[in-house]
Amino acid sequence: MLNFDAVVITPTTGDEKVIDAVRSVAKQTHKNTKHLLVVDGGRFKGKLPAHILDENMNLKIVQLDENTGSEGFYGHRIYAGFSYLVNEPYVFFLDQDNWYEPDHVESLIETINKNNYDWAYSLRNICEDKPDGEKIPDNCESLGKWPVWTSHIPDQQIHFHVDTSSYAFKKDFLVKVGGAWHQGYGGDRIFLQIVTQQLKHTNYGTSGKYTLNYRLDGNPKSLSKDFILQGNKAMSQIYKDNFPWQNI
Repeated sequence: MLNFDAVVITPTTGDEKVIDAVRSVAKQTHKNTKHLLVVDGGRFKGKLPAHILDENMNLKIVQLDENTGSEGFYGHRIYAGFSYLVNEPYVFFLDQDNWYEPDHVESLIETINKNNYDWAYSLRNICEDKPDGEKIPDNCESLGKWPVWTSHIPDQQIHFHVDTSSYAFKKDFLVKVGGAWHQGYGGDRIFLQIVTQQLKHTNYGTSGKYTLNYRLDGNPKSLSKDFILQGNKAMSQIYKDNFPWQNI
């Protein structure tokens, strides 16, 4: 039996897209990675694909009685609560409709240890469909220490963003700030703002690798392909194609 030192937490309502998330964790090069699938409410019991346990021998399922992800929380209450309930020294988050590249966990643990960071984040690809579809590197939004592309437009506020599924934490740090995940819509941005601007935390960085795949869902409140392409073009002009988040 493996002695797990990393855990990936995924809140789910049993959406069929969660299979891609589960398979991606199973393929991690960091083999002692546990995947904790948290079914968010009794009404979703039994909605997981029947063969899901066959997809990853390190998959564990937790069933919640009450739903926590409604009203714009999208799993953030689970991320907040389970920050205090897992024991593994490295904690990762993965939304049910996204998936990892095989070296996601390994590269982020390496980034944390090499730099003695409290947490780290990956860059991401924007995807419209399945894992074998087109992937567009996001060089305009989820950049962490570098502001999102609209911040460069005159008279616009400066904003920073790290996608929920890009985060990797040392558990010892996460238990100090886990409650900051208890936010509604935009919880990943709010968490980053609380930690970096209110708490003035600076001991973090990026792997510089595009190891998260973010699936577009068509939600008008979320991203679109055209928005990312427009932002990437703007950032290419601003940075003259020399993106500092890649030069790590």
